[in-house]
Amino acid sequence: MEYAEIVRGLLPPDLVARVGFFLEQHLEEVDGRGQFSLFTRLQPAMRAIPQHLNAQPLLFGMLKTEKLYCHWPPMARWVEPGHGLAMWPMHRDTDYNSHIEGDFLTVWCPLVPIDEACGGLTTEDGPLAPLDPGDVVILSKDCMHASTPNTSSRPRLSCDFRLFGEGATSTKHYLDLDDDCIVEPVHV
Repeated sequence: MEYAEIVRGLLPPDLVARVGFFLEQHLEEVDGRGQFSLFTRLQPAMRAIPQHLNAQPLLFGMLKTEKLYCHWPPMARWVEPGHGLAMWPMHRDTDYNSHIEGDFLTVWCPLVPIDEACGGLTTEDGPLAPLDPGDVVILSKDCMHASTPNTSSRPRLSCDFRLFGEGATSTKHYLDLDDDCIVEPVHV
């Protein structure tokens, strides 16, 4: 089933502020596509949001699981103000995450206010805005979506996480959210 669901206020303001502040300290590591470096995304500070998500019954219900895992590292993005070309074309996350076999969700977390000018995500049904810091967008793995240009005078800062349950496997590293440890993939 294909869906995008906005969940208002799922992340507490202090958590959003801490992660946003951490990322803003690493802006010199953002590449030409607006992605933070692997080094930055692997830092322990990036575990705070998925650890909080691990306490949310909603996600367990959506994945029909009793245990959550998070593909590691997550993605973190910075889009400069007035960057009209900062777009990712319409796609499904299964196109870029074939290492996850089974069901998974993408949780997109804007760390700044999102309106249509600042951009963010859009689906075939239209833009997913406005959003406040602390709101999240939960996308099924087959949901068609795209990022949109940032034509505002404000930067866009966000991170996204791929969560899966016990019924799925990954051929890449992932974070066991209960044990707070990185699990290496098993290659057969």
